[in-house]
Amino acid sequence: MNARLLMAPLLCCVFVGGCGRVARDDAGFIMPQASPPIQDVPIPVGFRYVDGESYDASSRGVRTISHTYSGRADKFETKQFFRNQMPQSGSGVTSDISFKGVLTLMFAKGSETCSVMIQDSGLFGGCEVEIQIHPNVPTKGP
Repeated sequence: MNARLLMAPLLCCVFVGGCGRVARDDAGFIMPQASPPIQDVPIPVGFRYVDGESYDASSRGVRTISHTYSGRADKFETKQFFRNQMPQSGSGVTSDISFKGVLTLMFAKGSETCSVMIQDSGLFGGCEVEIQIHPNVPTKGP
């Protein structure tokens, strides 16, 4: 019986997707990873890369990226993390949308657009973040 009680927290961690929570600074804000997978896109400490839902490609200096991350943070706090951190890498917010439970921030930097989509995940809290980077498509004038 004692073995079952000891196994319960372990199984909970496995099914929730990890025991680690996000790291916070002294002011309580979510901290960025020191070496994020996408160099110019900050990712919260404690968020894990979801390989089976991600891809990236580049050719001749043009990149297309769709990465998914999962972590144990509130989606509104996570949105605030990206809103605060992305400008530090030179990206400016171009739109902020909330639609059917998905929070979307759009950023522009140089010739690229970055979409950050955040939604709740799992039964025990946390959220999933999908980051898409693609080249801007030039528009033709009238």
